[in-house]
Amino acid sequence: MSLPPLPHPGYPQMPPPQMPPYPMPGYPYPPPPGYPGVYLPPPGYYYGPPPWPMGYYAPPGPRPPRIWTVFVMFGAVIAVLLIAQVIAIFIILAQHNTPFTPDSIQDRLQSLMASPSVYLPLFALTFLIVGGSAVAGAVLSPVKFKQRLELGAPRVRWWRVCAMTIGTVAASWLIMLIITLFPLPKGGALENLGEMISRAKGWVLVAQIAAIGLIGPLAEELLFRGYIQTRLALRMGPAGAIAITSVFFGVLHFDPVQSTYAAILGVFLGYIAYTSKSIWPAWLGHAANNTVSVCIANAGITDPEARTVPLIFILITAGVFTLCLLAICLGRKRTPAPVITTPAPLELPPPPPFAY
Repeated sequence: MSLPPLPHPGYPQMPPPQMPPYPMPGYPYPPPPGYPGVYLPPPGYYYGPPPWPMGYYAPPGPRPPRIWTVFVMFGAVIAVLLIAQVIAIFIILAQHNTPFTPDSIQDRLQSLMASPSVYLPLFALTFLIVGGSAVAGAVLSPVKFKQRLELGAPRVRWWRVCAMTIGTVAASWLIMLIITLFPLPKGGALENLGEMISRAKGWVLVAQIAAIGLIGPLAEELLFRGYIQTRLALRMGPAGAIAITSVFFGVLHFDPVQSTYAAILGVFLGYIAYTSKSIWPAWLGHAANNTVSVCIANAGITDPEARTVPLIFILITAGVFTLCLLAICLGRKRTPAPVITTPAPLELPPPPPFAY
């Protein structure tokens, strides 16, 4: 008696004969010529040699997003900023007939940087490079411009946006109050900036609020929370993306004290940008913090020479920040579990009779 023939291709699996070389169910067949996928037969079916009338060709999975462009972009921004600022400083010194000796350059530069006609164009140049690089990178990206920079409307309610804004200001002041408790070097970027702001009056103060309070935060959020963090989050998750972006955010400020402050605050800004799926809450909090800081520094309410902070100020600021953080976290909507549906079984014609 001869063995029964193989089942007809495409019919339910039957006990296969003890003979090679036919593949078992689930074995990936090679794709046809020119197709980049893998042929996968339906589960529970036994196939003979080709042609295979059933099954499907599974296309290859999506390629992981590129992250090397993020690091190249950040390195290019740092290099262009340094080169542009050095060139701008030498042009300013040349216009004021400053002899190019180390002592004269340093003394003359400190006096010139106190002039609004000098530091405001430098601010504008910095913000143009930072924001322009993010826009250029998004334009060259295959992803849609609005999606690449997270420019959509926040996916949170309005009261959570308010909590994010107030929480950013509270977090900023809490960080500064804690940093003030440590011995800080004098003559840093924050101290020099505070002196420039304190002397501003009239249109200079308005220009400082527009530059430091509105345009600067927008340029920084476009680059860091928009261009860098959104791409890194696709490869390494939100925690790694927020951490790396915050470090980059601190490095951009080129000052030990200000970089430490910016890196810590960048963690909170990155969190609210990721939670809201938009850079606008982060920009709103960033802008509110910078605007309040400019107004307070100009009014002379804070003392840059102070090295002691009352404990009650730290406790109040920490309490406000905690309440805002609770409002942000507790207001999140729970994502419903996906509904898994079982596909209907295939209806196949009956197999042909076996011949013995």
